[in-house]
Amino acid sequence: ATQNFSKELGRGGFAKVYYGVLSDGREIAAKVYFEENERLRKRRDAFLNEVEILSRVHHKNLVSLIGYCVESLSLIVVFEYMSGGTVQGKLHAGTQACLTWETRLTIALDAAQGVEYLHTCCIPQVMHRDLKSSNILLSDKMMAKVGDFGISKFLSPDDDISNSVKGTPGYVDPEYFATNRFSEKSDVYSFGVVLLELICGRGPLDSELLDQGLTLISGKTREVVDLRLENTYNLESMQRVVDTANSCIESDPSNRPDMSIIVGELKEALWLQ
Repeated sequence: ATQNFSKELGRGGFAKVYYGVLSDGREIAAKVYFEENERLRKRRDAFLNEVEILSRVHHKNLVSLIGYCVESLSLIVVFEYMSGGTVQGKLHAGTQACLTWETRLTIALDAAQGVEYLHTCCIPQVMHRDLKSSNILLSDKMMAKVGDFGISKFLSPDDDISNSVKGTPGYVDPEYFATNRFSEKSDVYSFGVVLLELICGRGPLDSELLDQGLTLISGKTREVVDLRLENTYNLESMQRVVDTANSCIESDPSNRPDMSIIVGELKEALWLQ
C-alpha cells in the first residue's frame, strides 16, 4: 500500500509517516514506529498508547484510525490521509498562499471542538499532551482534525499525571514544566499558543510570540496581527480571539477557560467575521 514506504509525509520523535493507497483506492497515512536501539520500549509504549486511544475516540475533528499491525521490526498505525497537510505547514511555508482570517478561525474552531470532545465527552477523560500546529491536520477543503496521540493519556477522576515533562518546546505549559503535574488546563495553554500562531503568523519558538500575546492585551492588536492578512479581518472578531488566546496562556491554570468556553468564543468570532 505504501510502495515500500517511498513517500514520506513527516516524522516525529518516535516514528515516520508515509503516504499509501489501499487496494480499494482509499488514501492513507501509515505511521511507522521503528523498533531499534535503546528507544525500543518508548516507541512500543507510544504505539500501544496511540492505538488504544484512537480505537476508543470518535469525532469528526479527530483523525480516524483505519487499522494497525506489527510487521517485522516495525509497528504501524494506519490513519485516514489528510491531503491539506498541517496547520504549521500552511502558516509558515512562505511559498504558499496566505490563509485568510476566516479560514484560520474555522481551523481553530475545528481543532477546539476535537479537544473539547476529548476533555468532556470521553470516559475516562483524555489529555492530548502535545497540541501544536504540526499536529493539526487539514483536508483538501481545510477541515481540521487533531492527530498524534502517542503521548496522550486517559485521566480518571482519581488519577494524577505527574511524571517527566513531555511535549514540544514552545507549547508546553510552564506550570506543567515547573511541577511535572499535567491537567486539562495544560492542553488549554498549548491551544492558546496555537491561537497566537494563527493570529501572529509566527512560530512557537519565535522569541516574540508570547511577548506579542502580552502586547495584544494592551489593545494594540493591529500591530502584531500577521501582516499577510492585510486588514482583511473584522477587528471585533480578531479581538475576540486575541482575548481568548491570552486567557488560555494565563500563568495561573485556574484562570484559564475550559475548552467548551473556548469553542463558544470561537463560534462568536466566526459569526462576527
